[in-house]
Amino acid sequence: MIELLAIAIFILGLIFCLILNINIIYALIFGFIIFVLYALIKKYSYKQIIEMSISGLKVIYKLLFTFILIGILTSAWRASGTIQTIVTYSLNLIKPQFFIIITFFLCSLMSFLIGTSLGTGATMGVICATMAESMGIPKYIVTGAIISGCFFGDRCSPVSTSAQLVATITNTNQYDNIKLMFKSAFVPFIITSIIYYILGYKYSSIESDLYIKKMFLENFNINIICLIPAIIIIILSICKMNVRVSITISIIASIVIAIFVQGSSVNKLINDLIFGYINPNKSISTLVDGGGAISMIRMIIVVGISSLYTGFFNKTNLIMGIKNKIKILANRTTFFFAMLVVTIISSIISCNQTLTVMLTNEIMKDFEDINKTKRAIMIEDSAILIPGLVPYSVAVSPIIIATKANSFSIPFAFYLYIIPLYVLLKSFIIKFIERNKNTLTKKIL
Repeated sequence: MIELLAIAIFILGLIFCLILNINIIYALIFGFIIFVLYALIKKYSYKQIIEMSISGLKVIYKLLFTFILIGILTSAWRASGTIQTIVTYSLNLIKPQFFIIITFFLCSLMSFLIGTSLGTGATMGVICATMAESMGIPKYIVTGAIISGCFFGDRCSPVSTSAQLVATITNTNQYDNIKLMFKSAFVPFIITSIIYYILGYKYSSIESDLYIKKMFLENFNINIICLIPAIIIIILSICKMNVRVSITISIIASIVIAIFVQGSSVNKLINDLIFGYINPNKSISTLVDGGGAISMIRMIIVVGISSLYTGFFNKTNLIMGIKNKIKILANRTTFFFAMLVVTIISSIISCNQTLTVMLTNEIMKDFEDINKTKRAIMIEDSAILIPGLVPYSVAVSPIIIATKANSFSIPFAFYLYIIPLYVLLKSFIIKFIERNKNTLTKKIL
């Protein structure tokens, strides 16, 4: 009972902060205090509590470094003219009314190739967001399409660390899982594409396109050399290079191009990489300014605090205490409905995808009538996607920050909740059919 009370108090604290628009960092600090008090009530020593907290930081310290690299990368691509060059070339090819659906397709392809939602958001996502602003298309809709595309590959790419994690903890074959993931995502992908096509059809901004191209050509050296940093990311990711190494090499290439092609001074470039790129021409600054290591500080704090929870979940019964109640819920509804409830709670509390996946699998793995492959696919259809719908989650916040959008974009990430809803509907239909079959069989007998 005390486990449920601790979780409930924390969730209420989160809701309170969201409603009053209070910085989520305060809610996370409040949550940490609640879990410390829970551990003390359960007779854990101060030393054990400190060890629990530190164990969480040990798990994600590399991720924090990746955030800094992503912030630097988005600034470096602006300083080198990479984003501006891609936008200029693309405006000649893409009609505004098709831009939202093309954004979804491009980000889906990119995320499938490189296997990371964060990397896709920081590269293709930033490009698409910049183009959307130049075309006069609402950024919150485009960012929703970006998030949807980012999670397409994060869920089912052969090089996705998320897919590898699910296969590992469920002891299943990753490539068999991917085949089944494509099957469960086919209808939701079509539905999502239709929605983005309809949303984008009313936009047409040829005059704006011409203005943006003119401004970019006047203020930057637009040529094919500027595409090298983006090509590096794609090639190295396809070659399965470590994402941090790929980003670092792309940053180095961007720095060289910024100095020798765009004529940036070393002092200004260093300042841009740390504090964010700033263009002296105010007429285009809203389109190209942004990025920098500092832009990721808030995200690093959020992830750092939320990672402190990991030890409490792993070393105490804070989450495991609800297993029996989840089993009752699954019997009264469906297995996937119960898993979805677990995923939502885990996402809200853990604020990250990895811990959500691990907690969901741990709670749901004891159901005898669900084989491990089926459980793995259901985890992919819930625990991989739902964290992307939590505004302060590490799974989506870096994408929102990189594209200079806000959490209002999340309702437009249709792919992330159409898949769970589609699978949930199927689960109830299957259970209804099975129950009717059993009833009919009993009547016949």
